[in-house]
Amino acid sequence: MIIEDEGIIIGLKKFGENGKIINLLSKKNGLIRGLNKYSKKKNGPLLISHIFFNWKSRLEEGLGYINFEIIQNNYDSKENYIITLLKVSASEL
Repeated sequence: MIIEDEGIIIGLKKFGENGKIINLLSKKNGLIRGLNKYSKKKNGPLLISHIFFNWKSRLEEGLGYINFEIIQNNYDSKENYIITLLKVSASEL
């Protein structure tokens, strides 16, 4: 099964040395979870990032593999740290 959609990253969990399990809320398909391998040289995804993704899995209930492009990073380095922390906490709920 293949899904191409856009969504928002709402959870990240480290998996192995260079992998992350990503939970995201997609526009058309709801909650999706997938594995993404990333290079340590590149910056990884951040919470609340707006992304376009491809999700592939053999079964619909499976973990799947996600490839994505960041459309908009909603993290602002000039923003107050407490406000950013509240946004991330709300997204995890």
